[in-house]
Amino acid sequence: QGKFVFSPRGIALVSCIVVFVLLLGGKDALGTKISQMHMGKTIVHLPLEIPNEFAQKNEDELAIETNGEAVIQEEHENSKDEVIEKKPNPTAPEDSKKSITIIGDSIIYDAVPFFKKTYPEVVVDYRIGRQMSELPEVIKNLKGKGKIGDYVIIQIGTNGPFDKSDLISVIEGLENKEVILINCRVPRPWENTVNVTLKEIAETLPNTSLVDWYKASAGKAEFFVSDGVHLTMLGGERYANLLLEEVGK
Repeated sequence: QGKFVFSPRGIALVSCIVVFVLLLGGKDALGTKISQMHMGKTIVHLPLEIPNEFAQKNEDELAIETNGEAVIQEEHENSKDEVIEKKPNPTAPEDSKKSITIIGDSIIYDAVPFFKKTYPEVVVDYRIGRQMSELPEVIKNLKGKGKIGDYVIIQIGTNGPFDKSDLISVIEGLENKEVILINCRVPRPWENTVNVTLKEIAETLPNTSLVDWYKASAGKAEFFVSDGVHLTMLGGERYANLLLEEVGK
């Protein structure tokens, strides 16, 4: 009497609980593994399936608001690769070796990082303030270096109108290349003139298509910085996706 004796069943139950606690150790209720403490901030490695609300954050550093403090996620390379494999770009082509050249002005600069996620080898030639008159020389130089791809994306018109015949001449000089034009949204007097010209050319020439950025960006103030012309990260991503969709057709 006075002694407490564990039955075999009770001992087995306690053993299971201990094993379960040891296996669970180091994880919170969401399956987030707390790996270390650094300078007062908790460094976490999220599960490979990144929640949708975080999907548009920077891949290298993900800031999550937790109890008013920023928790910084630092993904190691293997985990980051697996995340990319699990969430493939729906517009990625079966043949990832498509050769693509993009020629444009400062607008294309904000879209290129997103475009390169699908086509890292894309050749890009852009210049702030670029005019139509520069294109023949630009293309000549790119041809001389063997940098003209099977797809040539031309983004022009942000900085002023141009003669239709000049762009037609440029496109015809590209011979059998697939040419993709993209129109503009620029609050300047020449906006409509440029967009009409681009539409007419795309409807006239073979192997030439038009991406309608003007339509896709209508009412989307979040796509633009304060000048209403250049792109935010959100705008750059949408711009790139439109181009990727056209290349993938």
